[in-house]
Amino acid sequence: MSTFDQTSPSQSHGALSDIDVIRNNTIALRDHESSAEASPPSNPVSGGDWHTSDTEKRYVRTNAGGWLYLWSVSDPPAKSSDLTTHTGSNITSSVTVHGIRQGAGNGLDADLLDGNHSSAFLGASHGTATSGIHGVGAGVIVGTTLTQTLTNKTITGANIVGGNVANNITVQAGKTIDGRDLSSDGAKLDTYPGGGVASVADGVITPVKLSAQTAGDYCLSSNDTERTTTSTGYVKLKETKIAKSGTYRIKFEIKISGTTSPNAYGQIYRNGVAVGIERNTASTTYIPYSEDISGWSAGDLIQIYAKNTSAFTTFIRNFRIHGETPGDFGIHLTY
Repeated sequence: MSTFDQTSPSQSHGALSDIDVIRNNTIALRDHESSAEASPPSNPVSGGDWHTSDTEKRYVRTNAGGWLYLWSVSDPPAKSSDLTTHTGSNITSSVTVHGIRQGAGNGLDADLLDGNHSSAFLGASHGTATSGIHGVGAGVIVGTTLTQTLTNKTITGANIVGGNVANNITVQAGKTIDGRDLSSDGAKLDTYPGGGVASVADGVITPVKLSAQTAGDYCLSSNDTERTTTSTGYVKLKETKIAKSGTYRIKFEIKISGTTSPNAYGQIYRNGVAVGIERNTASTTYIPYSEDISGWSAGDLIQIYAKNTSAFTTFIRNFRIHGETPGDFGIHLTY
């Protein structure tokens, strides 16, 4: 770099020597030129400075023949007052740093997140679901649609309708669902007829046999033996235990022994509690009564209680239970 000589020209110098000094000073001045950013120095020298007069930027000429940006008035170089004393590797307050080279090759890992490049993360264009995103191996469930292959079996959105599986699912041998091996346990379902079959071989359970009973005229149980009481308070004369829940049509007949118009009373009970209409008659011949009563459960006791209003005898007979569907019913107990 040329050195500027401020002593020349001078009257005491020879003309030729001053010409050399003037040439040298001209070169030295060109080392520190100032011009608009759009108009860099036309004849720069290596190591020369260039200050842009319009944008207030500072450049230096490189040996390769280009201009290297250093700083500008709006982006001044760092100075000691910009830095805060820190302990170890922790930054505990704001730090202003200028002149850091941007982009690849600057020696910084500023383009990494926890050591990972952007290619390691799912882009925003893939996050199209607003809810119901759940990870499943390498795939995701979005809402109610599952497209990830699970143990060589694929469930897709078309196979799930209204939350129900719409197509068949095949379970591999030895694989379980909720701990059950359907390859063996599933065979137990093959003998189930389904579809409401009304007549099947003995020993096979059908929907009809499992369904609740409804009131009808098919006689399920007959407990016809005549029973009597002289009690003026209700006592149990008949009882049958049922094996199926539902509604039953219950019938019995009642009469009184007296001839002076005393009344005989009879009523249907469930497990010792009155549930039927209280019936009464002064007839000395049997009067039949029938009543449909619901709310029965398997194991309940259908009972007939009786009494009279004086020291006469009340008679009960033909205690019968009817339903709509034939089948196993129950057993008589004691009475």
